[in-house]
Amino acid sequence: MTEGPPRLRLSGCRFDPAEPLQGTIIMSLDPNGAPAGYYYQAGATAYLLDPAGTYSLAGASAPTIDPAGTYSGPGASAPTLADPGAYIPFTGATSESVEIVDPAGTYSLAGASAPTTDPAGTYSGPGASLPTLARARRRSIQPARTAARARARPRCRTQARIFHSPGRPPSQ
Repeated sequence: MTEGPPRLRLSGCRFDPAEPLQGTIIMSLDPNGAPAGYYYQAGATAYLLDPAGTYSLAGASAPTIDPAGTYSGPGASAPTLADPGAYIPFTGATSESVEIVDPAGTYSLAGASAPTTDPAGTYSGPGASLPTLARARRRSIQPARTAARARARPRCRTQARIFHSPGRPPSQ
């Protein structure tokens, strides 16, 4: 299978550097089909270059529109994935400039068509390709209060403050 643009065969040409080339150009189409990045249309005398936003594999008779999350320029043989941390929400994108950067609190891998919300316990800034685990907050650890320990403490019974357990009425 031949890659690249079609080959040209010149017949009946005479070359004079002072004059433009004269003669006929016969386009030789590959019997195995169009090369990647080109497609063949019935009745055409030459392969057609894929327009931007489409791609063609070798031997294609029509270009394929790029799926969401990808883009391609003219003559592409395969679509290019959107960058990690960005997404392309529509089909037929023609360049990288249409990528949308993920907002904070979301992330996306290469080729995403929509951002993914960060799972619980993670965070990410704008344009993140993966969420980051949130750091645990440090809390001071205090020993548990037991009933024996609570009884061992003297209770403060002043007029201004009466300490008691929640849910239990203060004793007089």
